[in-house]
Amino acid sequence: MIIDADGHLFEGRDLWERYTPAAERDLALSVRDDSRGYPWITLKGESIGRIAWVTVPGHFDYMGEVVSAWRQGLPYPGASYDDLPLDYFDPKARLSSAEGWGVDEVVLYPQAGLLWDRFTGVDLQTARVNMAAWNRRAVEIAQDGGGRIHPVGHLTLDGDLAWALDQLRQLAAGGVRLAMFAPLLVDGKRLSHPDHDRVWSAFCDLGMTAMWHTQSELRALLDGAEGWTDNDQWSSVKVVTGMFQRVAPQVALCDLAANGILERFPKLKITLAELGSEWVPSLLRRIDTQYEIHSSLMGEPFHPGLTMRPSEYIVRQVKVICSVLGDFDARLIEQYPDMFVFGGDYPHPEGLNDTLRNYQAYAGPLAPELHDRFYGANANSFIHASELV
Repeated sequence: MIIDADGHLFEGRDLWERYTPAAERDLALSVRDDSRGYPWITLKGESIGRIAWVTVPGHFDYMGEVVSAWRQGLPYPGASYDDLPLDYFDPKARLSSAEGWGVDEVVLYPQAGLLWDRFTGVDLQTARVNMAAWNRRAVEIAQDGGGRIHPVGHLTLDGDLAWALDQLRQLAAGGVRLAMFAPLLVDGKRLSHPDHDRVWSAFCDLGMTAMWHTQSELRALLDGAEGWTDNDQWSSVKVVTGMFQRVAPQVALCDLAANGILERFPKLKITLAELGSEWVPSLLRRIDTQYEIHSSLMGEPFHPGLTMRPSEYIVRQVKVICSVLGDFDARLIEQYPDMFVFGGDYPHPEGLNDTLRNYQAYAGPLAPELHDRFYGANANSFIHASELV
């Protein structure tokens, strides 16, 4: 069984409007072209400041050409939303393409959902309305996918947690077992705060997996982050701060491990996508060192309830998707055979067209047992968590 654990499904121009009840439709986002043909994510007819990027696998320069043309006041040079391949939008067409690549099952994150989630002038109510719209669509995708297409639901934990818990229940009832949210403070409280225990209980009880995909979390974690990037407004991969994009999920992992959440909720599964892999051994080593230093300095353990080292919880309950070819390291796969997962990242520019064959050509051969885990079994353990409990 081959599973591609990192793919993206484009939302149609009016997806949020179509999947939002009439009473809330004035808060629905849409993709609209400006007078020069550039597609923007819009709210109430106005851009929220984020372009709806059209991506081409293996072609980073394509996005640069669009930005260059925009700066020069030229018409949009890119492909229209309306002319993109069917498998960008249609999950069954994507599965058909994947089958041609030798892939049996696919995980599909939203595309534009990663762009407008935070720091775009979208308030909490609007965010919830549009996340709920995607989640309704995700249920349809899961139910039509025959257990082979796995959409990722979209959540925020901010505000009254009742909303997030209700969304989790609706997703699970509809066959969606994956849900992403930003690994940040929730209304100023750490993820491990006791107020959030019911979220972790819900993930476990419903057989859901928490999905953390690279976004703009650093802007929330680092006070005044915009001050470091005021000359780099267009790029989603910042030259100065881009290498620290994984800091927020790293802090969140350390918080959940050291503060006992992973101890008390051993069924809680967390998966990271497009956040690199080479940092994993260092983080595992250093969180244990920090924990031991605290115990020495304070004369008692940081969290007396832990029965293992913090790193062991992370290894046990966290998966890391190697979505970019450069993230693959056979030594890591051998050292942590149950932790790393294959992802083709189609149709992102850093992704692959013929995902499996191109990835394997780069990665080279793995021992059969490692191959089966990396390309299938490890993903299966969190995609089908409810069936494996």
